[in-house]
Order: sequence, then structure tokens, then C-alpha cells
Amino acid sequence: MTLNRTEVVYAISVLEDPVSVHIAVHGAMFKVLAAPRASLPFTLNATQPDGGGVCFGAVRVCITTVGTEELSGFLHMFSGDYTSYSASLKPDQVLLVWPHKLLARQASMNIRASVTRARTLPQTSQLHGDTVSIPGALILAALPRLVIAASLIAGGYLLYRWSRRT
Repeated sequence: MTLNRTEVVYAISVLEDPVSVHIAVHGAMFKVLAAPRASLPFTLNATQPDGGGVCFGAVRVCITTVGTEELSGFLHMFSGDYTSYSASLKPDQVLLVWPHKLLARQASMNIRASVTRARTLPQTSQLHGDTVSIPGALILAALPRLVIAASLIAGGYLLYRWSRRT
């Protein structure tokens, strides 16, 4: 799709399964904001987006254009200075793409989408006793720092007592 204005934000949403979305632009830079669908100041219909948007592909990705004036309270939350970006979207999420800087007269944006399937563990590979628990792993990771902190505190206390003695 051709980009010719910076006053437009593209709202990308999906209607089913989690979808991996890859966005690439040529001749422009964009910022992104991933937001829950319910937090947006505009509504997206579950079957067809409002505002003249389009749904395409077997994975049912919908793109709706929204004016930046409708999102004026959200523009400071956009991040990045991207020419390409990838994200995984669920049906309750919307990826807002704002091409804030056009660098060429013929700027364009390409969107690719594919369904991401959740991988499940086979029934034969259950968790056994040799797995490390998360709290145990956190303690092992923090242990060197805790030893250093304890030795510094003990050394400071001994130095304080020594300085009071003389």
C-alpha cells in the first residue's frame, strides 16, 4: 500500500488465531503501539473494520485507517523509528502503525501475516524431578550478588567498629 500522509495511523487487527505480522516500509519510518482492542477510542467490528478498512488473506488480517486526531492522546505512547517490525497479535490486540516520517515521494508499506500455532508438549515428555524450579533458579542467579553484598556490609560494620575503637 502507498504511504502519502503522516496524519494517518494504520490499525492492524486479526479475527482469529494468534497471527505473526511482519511490516516493512520503503521510503518512510514508522512508530508502533500494541494495544488491547478495548482500550482504543474507536471500535473495530468483529467481522469488518469500521472506517473503510479491509480484511484480507486466509488468516483474516484487518487494516483500518484512523486519523491521528482520533489518537492524539496516544501518540506519545508510540515507540521506535522502524523500517521493519514483527509482532504476534491475538484477536483482542491491535497493532497501531504510524508512518510519522516520509523520506521519499513513493513510500510504501508491505504487510505479511501468518498463523502462529502454539506448540504443545507430547504426552510422553512430562516434567520430571530433574527440572529446576523457577524460584530455585532465581536464587541461584542472585546468589553471587547476595554474597558480595553481605561481605560489603560485614566489612563496613567491622570498619565502623575499628574506627570507633581508636
